Amino acid sequence: MSERVQFDDFCSPLTLLQQWHDRADGAGLREVLLTGYTLDLLFVEQRAVALARGMGARVTILSDAHHAVHDPVDVRRAGRAYQHAHAVCTGAFHPKLAVLVGENDVWVAIGSGNPTTAG
Repeated sequence: MSERVQFDDFCSPLTLLQQWHDRADGAGLREVLLTGYTLDLLFVEQRAVALARGMGARVTILSDAHHAVHDPVDVRRAGRAYQHAHAVCTGAFHPKLAVLVGENDVWVAIGSGNPTTAG
């Protein structure tokens, strides 16, 4: 049975990915889900996707369809190295969530930061 891990410090998705990478038990990472309102896919591709894929994880990113801050021409790996989808709803798609799934552990972080350089 897995033990519960408490993160007392602020953790961004990048911090969580790095902490998973640095685990003493070497646990594999299988899936990563990131959601947010505002999204900078270029930043996420270069930082979070690269790290997660390096650990063997599949990556899914879900964001509000109307609030991307990246230039679509710069995005190169969506649909090949990870899956990206837009949420379309009456209001705003506003959850900020990171889910990391391994063989025996699941880490979930809910916060207020968007997947951007500022978030």
